[in-house]
Amino acid sequence: MGKKDLNQINYSLGEWLVKGVTLQFLFIFYTVRGGIFLGFFPALTSTFAVIYQFMLGENNDLDYRSLFKRYYHKQFKESNLLGLFIIGVGAFLWLDLQISATYLKISMLHVLLLFFFVTYIATVLYLFPIYIRYQLSPILTIRQAFIVSFSSIIETCALFLGIGLVSLLGVALPIVFIGASIPLLVWPINWFAIQACTKLEKKIQSQ
Repeated sequence: MGKKDLNQINYSLGEWLVKGVTLQFLFIFYTVRGGIFLGFFPALTSTFAVIYQFMLGENNDLDYRSLFKRYYHKQFKESNLLGLFIIGVGAFLWLDLQISATYLKISMLHVLLLFFFVTYIATVLYLFPIYIRYQLSPILTIRQAFIVSFSSIIETCALFLGIGLVSLLGVALPIVFIGASIPLLVWPINWFAIQACTKLEKKIQSQ
């Protein structure tokens, strides 16, 4: 590998680092702008949308700041509805797990609740990529995320692994992780979700 190649790699890494830090700033800014609670999920949706466009690679000169703002305002209501699902169902399942572990102590019931909780986590991880890709209503997005998570077990496992690797990166390079943690976590989720959706689409088309 020559000096020119190394310079190109360093330039590309620097460019993506700037994009990651910018997206992190936009995420924080719009989360606070929405009052934190109401701003978090629209800002998260916008982050998924921008990174999804990066992955499509159709426009290298993408004005992702304007795209972020546009998605934030356009999908504000739907994003918060998805957020309510995440918080509500997650809190309900977590409470059930605590009651089962502390009071009931029935092994089979606890295993069943753990299965439901893992299913919930897998569904949640697919929610925003699927919402961005298909532009479905919140109810249909939840249903489709559930279907994709179970029909693409390999991609779902890879998605969990990708999040784990990014978390390890955060331990190894805490400064980079702090500066771009949200984009770094969104990237593998988006990537493997796209692979799972593409796989399912091809399977449906071939039938």
